[in-house]
Amino acid sequence: VYEAARTVSYASDVTWREVGRVLKSRSGRPRLRAMLGGGKSAPVERSPLAEGVVEMDGEVVLARAARPERDPVLALRAAA
Repeated sequence: VYEAARTVSYASDVTWREVGRVLKSRSGRPRLRAMLGGGKSAPVERSPLAEGVVEMDGEVVLARAARPERDPVLALRAAA
């Protein structure tokens, strides 16, 4: 039961974080249209934090050029 509760809690956290991110955007409809391929939206700004790690929409994410299979310490840089 404990593991199932943790899984549900994680899924809920991820879902509500995404809902908050979408609601903070100027309008959900243009973003939805862009996700469905019906229009172009403004590019999302990425701020470099470390080699292979960037900040995007308030979250730490891997850079597009990051290659985790070739960089054994990438996870440590992301965690720092």
